[in-house]
Amino acid sequence: AGPAVHRDAVRDCWRPVAAALGIAAVFAALLLAYPVWLLVAGPERIAGPVQETSLYRGNLLAPVIPDSSMYFRVGRFVPLADTFSGNTSENGLYLGIPLLAVLVVGAIVLRRRSVMKIAVVTTAVAFILSLGSRLTVGRWVWRSVPLPGAVLTRIPLLDNTIAARYSLYVLLGAALILALTLEALRVRVRGGDHQAVLAGVACGVVACLALLPLVPAWPYAARVMQVPRYFSSGAVGVIPSGSVAVNYPFATSADATPMLWQIAAGLRFKSPGGRFIVPPSVPGPVERAFRQVAAGHRLAATSELRCELLGELRSWQVRAVLVQLGGQRPDLVMPFFEWLIGRPPDAQSGGISAWYGRVTGAQCGLGETSGGTGRTAPNGVTTAAGVR
Repeated sequence: AGPAVHRDAVRDCWRPVAAALGIAAVFAALLLAYPVWLLVAGPERIAGPVQETSLYRGNLLAPVIPDSSMYFRVGRFVPLADTFSGNTSENGLYLGIPLLAVLVVGAIVLRRRSVMKIAVVTTAVAFILSLGSRLTVGRWVWRSVPLPGAVLTRIPLLDNTIAARYSLYVLLGAALILALTLEALRVRVRGGDHQAVLAGVACGVVACLALLPLVPAWPYAARVMQVPRYFSSGAVGVIPSGSVAVNYPFATSADATPMLWQIAAGLRFKSPGGRFIVPPSVPGPVERAFRQVAAGHRLAATSELRCELLGELRSWQVRAVLVQLGGQRPDLVMPFFEWLIGRPPDAQSGGISAWYGRVTGAQCGLGETSGGTGRTAPNGVTTAAGVR
């Protein structure tokens, strides 16, 4: 912004600025060379985007149609607006018609000011980048209209860019344009003491009218998640520290509640599943089966399915299976796990049914069982001898 606003100062300061930038570039290259190589060309690098970035891109109508997170909204358009940028938490492009009108008028009136030019160009560029690789208008995607964001999808590291998050810079630019407009209005109206008050009132009225559509729909919907008492009691101490425990329900990005169980237990155990961003993949047998049970489906109790599930649990070196009754058909949960593991739970306390010991699959030819010998845990539960 400096060279654009103060062109005369460029001749005096370009040499020291260039020297500082050159030194910084050398040190940055030395420090970042290996990390960048490791990310782009190193062993076990991730090839391609780690998530479906095309879902999170702005919509051309987003600045003028409020979604369900706004207090002032039009009910018939809310279902459409809630899809902008993928979901309401990523949709940051809404400005409202009054604010857009003030921004446009301010940009036109102050178009000769260098700072306004920079603010308008920066905001426009950020808005275009927030639209992603293809122009989306409402529910239509105009694939024949490529946008600059398409270039980013072909550049390593930048191919994971979430286009919708450029909306943060759109809001920053809009705030600057609004501030410049209000300042110009204050200067134009201000004169004597009475006019100074009038200028303040005028600026306040314009600001309130422009920002009124941005009032959020407080309070936002929320729900309290109850962690079973088992995980804050001494019963959880039976699980070997640092071992793997499988939870039901299975933690996924849609519902990662069991991750709270780990926190309540002081991260005593590791657990498959959770809310994290990974390259798209097909769910494994255990996750798929657990999700089907939670959806109320009665699985076919075949030896092939049981062997497949036990094989995956054994590959994870599972030492505990922790089950909370729930789902659409809670009556199906316990029979399923008793069939899978081959016995009733070792303990039931604090809202959790627990099976302890190594998960084996001798019946499927996957290895030897840990039966024969056992030991009594502190809470009186007989566990496999392999549990330590």
